[in-house]
Amino acid sequence: MILFVARAEKRRPELAKRLRARRKLVADIVEATLKSNGRNDNLNPPWMASVVLALEDGFRLHRLIDPETTPADSFLRAITDLRRRTGLASD
Repeated sequence: MILFVARAEKRRPELAKRLRARRKLVADIVEATLKSNGRNDNLNPPWMASVVLALEDGFRLHRLIDPETTPADSFLRAITDLRRRTGLASD
């Protein structure tokens, strides 16, 4: 999406709408996860959603630039590690 927006400025409003919808979806997942784990932390679900999506964008870009050293599952591994380290993992 980043590369596309860089070339197609006129499509930014449409892509911004899609990005906001993705952020909302991820924020809802973060909030539901906190509730299901009985946590009422000071985590800000919309902010955490932005962080998660930025992490995903970063790994996608890294994979495009250097696929040899960026495993295809980098994003999932990072999310799993973050969930474990923050105590949000359900396992």
